[in-house]
Amino acid sequence: MEVLNYKTIEKLKLMKLSALGIVLSSILFGSNQETGAYISPGLQIGYNSHQGLFFGFQVTSGLYFERIEFDFPIGPIPAISKGYKYYPKLKKWESYTDFQLTYPAIIWDDLGYIPIGIGIGRSEYDGNKTFRLKTYIWFYSNITFDFTPKNRILNYSLIPVIPLSYHAFF
Repeated sequence: MEVLNYKTIEKLKLMKLSALGIVLSSILFGSNQETGAYISPGLQIGYNSHQGLFFGFQVTSGLYFERIEFDFPIGPIPAISKGYKYYPKLKKWESYTDFQLTYPAIIWDDLGYIPIGIGIGRSEYDGNKTFRLKTYIWFYSNITFDFTPKNRILNYSLIPVIPLSYHAFF
């Protein structure tokens, strides 16, 4: 029989908290609306203020609400992202998990709504876990800025994503 170690317990707590966040968001923002779910894989290229150039990928899964304008969901879009970054200079990986909230807040003439978002999460690099914040705007690609306050590390990246509705598969 395997004994749960501290790392496993922490991961389970984070997963539970993330799931609870999505459920609460859907209850708070989804009343009297049909909801849908999506998955959004993406590739990432960026620059880290301490480590230089990085490459990576992430997968996001979340909820959207069926109120549609300009072929885009209107209202808050809660999601969870799991991603990995590779720093070629150091030959090391970083992983992160974020709870994020996207809102189509900017209206741009014929383009319709341009989504912006915020996220809060945790990254792990070289065995160290740190709190992180991120903001982004989606304009043909996610233009992302994230910040780790403890180490004062800034990341700037482009993350082209493909949001796919679960309805397309089921």
